[in-house]
Amino acid sequence: MAWPPDHPIIGVTPCPVWSPSVLDVRISDHVTPLVGVLAELLADAPSDPFAAEWVAVPSIGMRRWLAQRLGRELGNSGGGRADGVTANVQMPFPGELRARVLAADAADRGADVDPWATDRLIWAVMDVLADPVSAADPVLSPLTRRAEGATLAGRSAALTDLVDRYVLHRPAMVRAWVAGDDVDAAGDELAAQHRWQPAVVRELRRRIAEPSPAERAVELVERVRSGDLAVDLPERLFLFGLSTLPPDVGPLLGALAEHRDVHGLLLTPSVGVAQAVAAHTGAAPRRARGARTSEPFARRAHDLAGFARHPLLRSWGAPSRETAALLGAFRVPLGVVGAIDHQRTLGDEAPEVPAPTTVLGRLQSDLRRNRSVTAAAAPGGGAGEASEPHVLDPGDRSIQVHSCAGDARQVEALRDAILHLLADDPSLTEGDIAVLCPRIEAFAPVIQSVLGPSADSLHPGAASDVDADRALPMARRAPALRYRITDRSTRSEVPLLGALGALVDLLPGRFSASEVSDFLGLGPVRDRFRLSAEDLSRIDEWIESSNVRWGLDGDHRSRWGLPEDFHANSWEAGLDRLLVSTAVRPDGAVLAVGGIAPFTVGDGAVVPAARVAAAVRTLGAIRERSLGSRSIDEWGALLAEAMELLCSLPPAESWQRRRLDRVLAELIEASRSGGGAEDGDGAAGDGESPLLLTLADVRRLLSDRLAGEPARAAFGTGAVTFCSLSPLRSVPHRVVCVLGLDQDALPRGAANGDDLLALAPALGDSDPRSEARQLLLEAVLSAQQSLVITCGGSDVRTNAAIPPAVVLDEMWDCLAATCELDVQQVQSTLRIDHSRQPFDRRNFVPGALRIGERPWSFDPAALAGARVIAERDHDPSPPVLLAEPLELRATPPEVRSLDDLAGFLRDPVATFFQRRLQVRLPELTDAPSDDLPVQLDNLAKWRIGDAVMKADHDGVPFDDVRASLRAGGSLPPGVLGDATFATAEAAVAAFRIAADDLGVGTVATEHLDVDALLVDGSVLRATIAIDSGDRGEPGPLIVRFSRPKPHHVLLLATQLFVLTVSRPDESWRGVSIHRSEKGNSTLVHELRVRGASASERSEVAAGALVELVELWDLGSDVPLPIFDVTTCELAHRGWAKAATPWDGGNWPEGAKPAIRMAFGARTIDELRSLRVVGRDPQQWARRLWSAVSDAVEDSGESLW
Repeated sequence: MAWPPDHPIIGVTPCPVWSPSVLDVRISDHVTPLVGVLAELLADAPSDPFAAEWVAVPSIGMRRWLAQRLGRELGNSGGGRADGVTANVQMPFPGELRARVLAADAADRGADVDPWATDRLIWAVMDVLADPVSAADPVLSPLTRRAEGATLAGRSAALTDLVDRYVLHRPAMVRAWVAGDDVDAAGDELAAQHRWQPAVVRELRRRIAEPSPAERAVELVERVRSGDLAVDLPERLFLFGLSTLPPDVGPLLGALAEHRDVHGLLLTPSVGVAQAVAAHTGAAPRRARGARTSEPFARRAHDLAGFARHPLLRSWGAPSRETAALLGAFRVPLGVVGAIDHQRTLGDEAPEVPAPTTVLGRLQSDLRRNRSVTAAAAPGGGAGEASEPHVLDPGDRSIQVHSCAGDARQVEALRDAILHLLADDPSLTEGDIAVLCPRIEAFAPVIQSVLGPSADSLHPGAASDVDADRALPMARRAPALRYRITDRSTRSEVPLLGALGALVDLLPGRFSASEVSDFLGLGPVRDRFRLSAEDLSRIDEWIESSNVRWGLDGDHRSRWGLPEDFHANSWEAGLDRLLVSTAVRPDGAVLAVGGIAPFTVGDGAVVPAARVAAAVRTLGAIRERSLGSRSIDEWGALLAEAMELLCSLPPAESWQRRRLDRVLAELIEASRSGGGAEDGDGAAGDGESPLLLTLADVRRLLSDRLAGEPARAAFGTGAVTFCSLSPLRSVPHRVVCVLGLDQDALPRGAANGDDLLALAPALGDSDPRSEARQLLLEAVLSAQQSLVITCGGSDVRTNAAIPPAVVLDEMWDCLAATCELDVQQVQSTLRIDHSRQPFDRRNFVPGALRIGERPWSFDPAALAGARVIAERDHDPSPPVLLAEPLELRATPPEVRSLDDLAGFLRDPVATFFQRRLQVRLPELTDAPSDDLPVQLDNLAKWRIGDAVMKADHDGVPFDDVRASLRAGGSLPPGVLGDATFATAEAAVAAFRIAADDLGVGTVATEHLDVDALLVDGSVLRATIAIDSGDRGEPGPLIVRFSRPKPHHVLLLATQLFVLTVSRPDESWRGVSIHRSEKGNSTLVHELRVRGASASERSEVAAGALVELVELWDLGSDVPLPIFDVTTCELAHRGWAKAATPWDGGNWPEGAKPAIRMAFGARTIDELRSLRVVGRDPQQWARRLWSAVSDAVEDSGESLW
């Protein structure tokens, strides 16, 4: 026998050349021919008919697909019927082969588990880093020092991953380290900055006291080859559909082939490339003794990319080339199985096959044939194969690239693309479609939001709505698709484990209001505390009202540098306020028992408030117990108890509890043999680990277990399958979609600076960047009919163009060269640039997006929006709810209320919706903040000043007000709060000075009930707060801490009119005092009705009231374009000045929901064209303000 050179990945020498008589390896560029070969081999029953067959597959999706395909071939009733069955066939992943061998070795040694498995190895690493001896070691001590915020488990996880990679990929290097020889991955002397790595491995070896798989590799392979190791495997093995092989599987297969039939049915993008690469490495000279161990297999020693003529094979197919190179290096003959479109080796003439008619077919043919897209020779690949350029049909939709703004638009575009494909081809079903998404966790909620419930969940047992709606794409509702989102994380799929993950995320944090609210909204937590949907909405209101921001209490917040005695804005203070408020009504600045400031909570709040308090205090108690360090066994018990206290499940969901118990038990069990407790010989014991861990460590240890893939995935269920790139790799589908092929979707391949593998990479080394590109290549080749790609084309916020992913640019270049066209010409046929919004009219114009004669979108809601926009485009002015009064006019009551008239003057449009239509529209508000009130906004400052002013009116001591505001969490902490309160005090003092100058108080001396008889015979009834006045001129008094608004003047004038009409013999004066825009100064209005005599003043006031009431009556039948500040500016300063309050600032009047509902979204220029009952907004403004300004004179500071 000949002996191949050592391989640093395999680390086995000597190893016999694999004989084709015992090892059968065949390759194909398509999975379908391999199924036929496998079925034929399985049909030949083994010697034991009850023995299970062993077929290793690359993914869970391939497992399901292969089982279904074999069911058509095996045991059918003949005549081509697909009614067979697949039974007693195990389909593990290839790594199971290594696990079986290691398990057999462990059984021989009397060991139950492998302490070098990563979930156990991390415990030994943590033990090394936590050991005081390591801290004293000059080599290891830098590893024991951690930056602030870093955890023992986090540092250990990184080191564990590094050691595991060395054991798997460089066993020879690990063996040298254990023997005391500090060499690198190439066999040379290790650089000084990396000398700590052999020290770590040797210390791990000492503590674990068992040889690593790297040390046992040579012996294990030899024992398997000789038959000395009894491996629990059947008499024949199959590897099916793999395009790459794990680095240590090769030698094990060779050894197993000495005593078993081993069949490798492998996939490769191009048979020609695989054969050429294998021939190249198979002919490589043997290593001379003493030569560097890894040199024959170093990546830099082989220009394998030169064998790929096709640019995508060159750029995307590196892992499959390296697998072929390794097979060739070990002299494994590669048989070819019914390869589609070739049956050739490099340099052979291509067989006569029909030319593909679609651009996808041509791309796949070129890839499989390894045909250069130009006539020029590829580097190292011999003469290029000249071919005619592909003629791109303008109607070719075999490749579609949809460029969209944001993730939601990508899903919407994909949905419509799928619906078009289903509508065009009656034979196509949802089960024929696979959607591969590199960021499936990020896209999953977007997919569920856009697609809604799966069709089969809406109509159990019924066919998809697609069948009924194919001929009616614009039907009343969009067709529902059958779909499944698979291979999401365990945390996402199991709600109880999601709650566990959320709990360990929450406990070490700040307990912000939003985080706690989100945690209480989790299903198991909500069920445990019996919180209804209404209760959850109340929680957000209570959080805002009680000023909860973050922190359980003062002690909890002290770790962030805040005083321990500062409790305001904490959950403790908020819950105290909430519970007290259920029993005590707020009474100004008066504090309840215990110095608590109550607030209004509404009716029926007692029980929900108690439940919320119980939940938060349970969290606080658990958090208190989670402080400090403890053993993993204690952590397991604590977390199990915490989940029992915080979560509840219905009986049908009890399996989730078993999953939780299993996750915690596995974590504890892994610590038993992973290191920590040592016996007298330095070996790791099997008892409880003595390591003391923090919650942050446990969180890191749990993260991998909660992020793992679920045990089952819904593949092959007759629905559209959404998954990441790997589960359905190489599984053929009639339609393959790639969702979210963006710049950040694929790994960038950034190397760890401590990774010695990256310094001397070898063939077969894991490379996430190359592996992701290989998955894309396999996705392209597995699409039988259509390839649909979506990507981000513009930023969803700024609309700026987003550069495409590099792989997408490479595909465009390749297709352009294939068709001998410019990239822009190819994109004009294959790429669709979607509008920013789904209701863009182009989506509903037949042929506008180059999809035949059918409109693009199937979304009826978007169609309704597009129709509104179309009507607006026909009439450029935005739509108006009512341009004329309602036909059914409102009947004026005999007795009117001044409060109702004041509401109309404050906001005429909102009053129309509320009073006439009985509709209350939402108000524009900011989302509650999680930050402490350190820098207050204007609204918060107003609330403080208003509270101080009310206290001043009521004679409440300011110290009591300050205490009330602090208790309520309205003041900033410490001296900042003192300064804020002092500013409010100074402002209130300025109000007193202004009032003294006017001869009034800051609070009304009496409330006067009056009736004003109007000319139509109705009565305007009012209760008006007045001040008697030191100057003998009583009248209405308005004193407010807020900035002045025009409606304040209108209200003051209207009150003055009512008093003048009802009691004409009195000389009335209206006074208002507001806070000025500048500092703590004030702005006053001193109004008097014009007229020299009482009768003249009464007549003027009555005329003004008539005009205001007429506007009020008309405003009850039609929304009038009267907008407070904008209207005041229009009346007195014109359109130019009205633009700022209408369009500018944080709260533009033009953006109010009621105004937009009535008049549409208008710019100030579009507002000019508005006509309501024949008048434009400026004419309405002048009518309103003329009625007032012509009737009063202002001795104060004129607002206009």
